[in-house]
Amino acid sequence: MLSVIQSCPDPEKTLRNFKACLARVNSPERYEAFRSSGFFTLVREEGAGDTREEMLAALAAHFGLLEAEA
Repeated sequence: MLSVIQSCPDPEKTLRNFKACLARVNSPERYEAFRSSGFFTLVREEGAGDTREEMLAALAAHFGLLEAEA
């Protein structure tokens, strides 16, 4: 992503815009909108000990991708 930004005519302006977009998308208001949308969501909380494996397991369980245990 950084190489694409650096290839833009005004990389500094482009990077500022990208950072502003990230901040807007990752705002508490957006998180709450996603959380209350009715769609399945997972939020990794800082310090909560969430691991990638736990997130993948939660996704697999939600979408019925786990094989039945014998």
